Amino acid sequence: MLATDVGEKRAGHYLSVLNELYRALRVKYSSVWRGRGREPMLALLFSRREDYRDFVKKDGVDAAVDSYGYYSGKKHKAYVFEFPGRTEAFLMHECTHQVYVERMKPKRTFTSMWLFEGMAERSEGWWNPRRKRVEVGRLHRGDMFALKAALKRDELIPLEKFLAAEKFADLFDEGYDTSACRVAYAQAWGWFLFLMKRHRSAFVRYWKREQDGRSGVEEFAKTVGKLDRLMSEWQNFIRGLK
Repeated sequence: MLATDVGEKRAGHYLSVLNELYRALRVKYSSVWRGRGREPMLALLFSRREDYRDFVKKDGVDAAVDSYGYYSGKKHKAYVFEFPGRTEAFLMHECTHQVYVERMKPKRTFTSMWLFEGMAERSEGWWNPRRKRVEVGRLHRGDMFALKAALKRDELIPLEKFLAAEKFADLFDEGYDTSACRVAYAQAWGWFLFLMKRHRSAFVRYWKREQDGRSGVEEFAKTVGKLDRLMSEWQNFIRGLK
C-alpha cells in the first residue's frame, strides 16, 4: 500500500514501480524467500522533505530525520520523500528492506547490515532514470563509480570492520551527506553483487545460516571463504566492472 500526497497520477506511477520490484524480488531471491507475512506492506511517500521530517519525528522514528529514506521494522513502514531524479531509486531501496523483513526474514533473527544494505542498493540500481523503468540486473552506476574511486584513493572500510558492523551508520558516523557514507553504501553494493555473481551458492548458504540465527565474520569466512583471498578477488571484480 502506498500512502502519499503527490497526486493520483504520480502515485500510480510509483505504485507500479513497487509492484515491478516485488515481482523481481520474488524471482531473484526465491532460494531465501519464505513468504512470511500476509499483512499489506505500507510505504509513505511525501512530496516535500520538510513534511517527511516532521512526520518521522511525530512517528517516533528519529533515526530517519536526516536520511534520504528509511524503513522501520518496529513501525512496519517505509518512509521516503520525492527527490529530483532519485525518488524511484530511494523508494526501491527502502521497500526492498521492507519486503525482506516482512516477507523473507524469520522473526527475531539478526541480519548483517552489509547484507541488508547491499541487497537494497542492488535494487536501487535497477531503476533506470533515462528510460524510466525497472531493469533487473542493471548495475548501480553511482555505486560503481564511487567504489572505483575509493579503491584508487585507498578509502575502503577495512573488511572485518565492515562485515562486523551491527549498525550501518556506525561506519560513517551517521553523516548521510559525507563521502564516508557514499563509500559505505557503495561497498555494501559491491560485496553483495560480487557474492551473488561469483560465489552465489556459498553466499546463499551463509545467508540461510543468518536466517537460522548463525551470523558473524567467523561464520562468513567459514562458509564463503578466507577474507584475504576474497578481498583480492573482490577488488579485481570491481575494477573489471563497466
